[in-house]
Amino acid sequence: MIFGGDITYSFEKISVAKQKAVLSAGYICFGKNGYRKTSMMDIAQQAGISKASLFQYFGTKRQMYRYLYQYAVDLIIKKLPEGTDDLFECIKKITEAKMRIVSEYPGMYDFIASSISESDAEIADDLEKMNNENTTMGMDMLFAKVDFGKFKPGVDIKIVNNLLIWISEGLIRSSVGSISAENIIKELEIYMELLKKTLYREEYL
Repeated sequence: MIFGGDITYSFEKISVAKQKAVLSAGYICFGKNGYRKTSMMDIAQQAGISKASLFQYFGTKRQMYRYLYQYAVDLIIKKLPEGTDDLFECIKKITEAKMRIVSEYPGMYDFIASSISESDAEIADDLEKMNNENTTMGMDMLFAKVDFGKFKPGVDIKIVNNLLIWISEGLIRSSVGSISAENIIKELEIYMELLKKTLYREEYL
């Protein structure tokens, strides 16, 4: 992953433990305060390193934010399992993948959630482009085998898909750090089963 030539290369040459500390610090700070209110000094202090080292690794705050965003997306896509012909099962699989990743990097989910509404002019255009590219790639991979013919006539698949994603992300966001991943998946399954009984043709229940 190269956004700044040898700059990010120098970051990827440090120890894995130190990389993780820097990444987690970035996620925590940006996730809590947003792009504009977060300084490189804030992140450096959170990571326990010098601000000079942070600039050496990433060059600018914008470059670091872009790196953090793409790193999170790459992890999610890398851990996405192969999709099935059932939309509800696919949503469960992506939720499980996200939960595994969120548990590895404190602050990552808040960062991803805040990036959706990030409006700072310095980073907004970058985010929109990156998000469109990555969302298309991830959805194509996960939903490639989904049989939408299982749904009752007249069901708006786009609305259903948005609803399922909101439920999944809402559960993760409200439960991180307080409820186990296993219990989150169990609760998700309850909602998925209820929606499936409402939206699927009888022969697919």
